[in-house]
Amino acid sequence: MENPTRKPQFNGAINRFLKKKQIKLPLFTRKLVELKDVFSVRLMDLYTDPLTIHYWVNMPYSYNFWGMKGATAKDIRDYYDEKMAHALLYPFIISYGKHPIALIEIYNVEKDELSRHIKSTQLDKGIHTLMAPPRYLLTKLPEKIRNISKEALVTALQFAFSFSGIDRIYTEPHADNFHANELARQMGWEFIKEIDMVSKKANLFCFEKQQFLEQYPL
Repeated sequence: MENPTRKPQFNGAINRFLKKKQIKLPLFTRKLVELKDVFSVRLMDLYTDPLTIHYWVNMPYSYNFWGMKGATAKDIRDYYDEKMAHALLYPFIISYGKHPIALIEIYNVEKDELSRHIKSTQLDKGIHTLMAPPRYLLTKLPEKIRNISKEALVTALQFAFSFSGIDRIYTEPHADNFHANELARQMGWEFIKEIDMVSKKANLFCFEKQQFLEQYPL
């Protein structure tokens, strides 16, 4: 367990990387022996990625749960630019090979609405995950990947827990998002409680670092 008084390393590391202006480079990679290529994590490129993400958030599969219906590429660029400027959250792209397969947001719980529902510290982060459109995942990837949503999320969590300043990660899918809740349970997230948030009724789950790494070692 990290010393709770120690300053987290995640924000500082990401901000230093942003200053280098090399955001196309992967921050983390993960290889599965049964697959030909690798999963990777990189920061969202605010100049090019919003053109892709605005397509994802305006498709029916994401309407009810992501909350960006109608957003333009500029809206998405401005939204993430502001969030990063205030260290509220950081957006990342998960790819398989050269193909983007998911958008993840890693946010600081202490600066988020979630802090009203739990006792949080600087060592707590939250995560949101938006997978690429199902048809894209089925037709564009060079090989079929079983449980691709799980593998994308495991990759994201391994990346997050590779930082010394993160002890636990929360996720809070909509209570009626069957697939997200089932995925959380199958992966081993600990269910905490149901909570009422501003835009949704959610199921709150948590992964402690040690618990996660026992199941999914780096």
